[in-house]
Amino acid sequence: MSAWRYAAGQATGSAHEKLGKPCQDRFACCIEDANQTLIAAVADGAGTAEQAHIGAEIAVNTVISIAQLGVRAGRSDYTEILRECAPQDNELLAA
Repeated sequence: MSAWRYAAGQATGSAHEKLGKPCQDRFACCIEDANQTLIAAVADGAGTAEQAHIGAEIAVNTVISIAQLGVRAGRSDYTEILRECAPQDNELLAA
């Protein structure tokens, strides 16, 4: 069992509710039990973009996936691991 505990939440703002838009913010968390590392990512969707919620979802999932790979490989250069996420996100968004 992990020593980490976390709580997270999101809510659709009243302006988005009035316009029938979804919550555009996303988050993801995971715990790598082998080395007790908590990985968390948040993205504030670009409110002017029609598919902002999809971009935010891609961003958090990419960061979590790449960070997990780095942590599992025993890396501790977290800044560099996160820099490696940017090209991955750009490729997914361009598709």
